[in-house]
Amino acid sequence: MSSSTHVNIHNIDNVDNIDNIDNIDNINNTQDTDTLADTVTLPSGLILPSYSFLTSLNLSSNKLSHHPQNPPPNEVNFLHLTPNLVTLDLAANFLASISPLTSSVKLPNLTKLVLSYNNLTSFSGLSLFAPNVEDLDVKGNNVKDPAAIVQLSSCKRIRILTMQTVEGGCSNPVCSSPSYTSAVVASCPFLTTLDGHPSTKHNEFGLDDDTVDEIINAGEVEVEEMEFDS
Repeated sequence: MSSSTHVNIHNIDNVDNIDNIDNIDNINNTQDTDTLADTVTLPSGLILPSYSFLTSLNLSSNKLSHHPQNPPPNEVNFLHLTPNLVTLDLAANFLASISPLTSSVKLPNLTKLVLSYNNLTSFSGLSLFAPNVEDLDVKGNNVKDPAAIVQLSSCKRIRILTMQTVEGGCSNPVCSSPSYTSAVVASCPFLTTLDGHPSTKHNEFGLDDDTVDEIINAGEVEVEEMEFDS
């Protein structure tokens, strides 16, 4: 029996319905559950307890979006139920910003975050939502402004960053900037892989992962200032 629980949830129309998931109690005692799909809406107003046992949650390929008519705390009021997530997949939704995710939740244990194929234009709020993320997949978004790359510097632990496929497909517009690679390396000093290709800066330091963690925890990371070519 696995020590962690991995759950896939599909057929959710918007983020406000995610806390109305039927049958999720059934996975409390089945720690090897792989899939929870075709959800049924529960009576309105039902408050679910915290599902702290969840470590991996797949909410990809739904129709999740932020609704302007709802106040930020209610737009994404489901992730506080899963405070110990290590992996979160929100790919292929309609998310236009990370910032609303930070209004009611912080996931300090999250190390892998998939936000590919959404409508993101920046990384604002990422360090508040997932401060310790190490593997970030944001290909297929609409990040155009090179200054957005600097926002990644607040996430000190990023080791793997995917802004486009290894062949250069599904790229963010910023990937075409001549300064793209150097800007990413400058903002993510411990990067080991960029868009599927090895990044050498981490290896040049000659540091093992434990030493990297010690440096980050001590707040000794300095990010180089970069000038961007359009």
